[in-house]
Amino acid sequence: MAIVEVTVIPLGTGSTSVSALVADCQRELQRYGAGLKFELTAMGTIIEGDLDRILDLARLLHEVPFKKDVARVITT
Repeated sequence: MAIVEVTVIPLGTGSTSVSALVADCQRELQRYGAGLKFELTAMGTIIEGDLDRILDLARLLHEVPFKKDVARVITT
């Protein structure tokens, strides 16, 4: 079992507000995070479970802002 903290940072949004993008990521987390334990924090999301599933989910979360025409995304 692995514990990973994931932070997705959208850049080049044209606005200082990223709350809608965070909400989109949270919806994807709820949809695809079944079977994983996760906790949203002020600076990221802590995910616990199978490492392969967590890494797949991290990739999915990284791609969410691109669907909203964000120019760049940093995921740690």
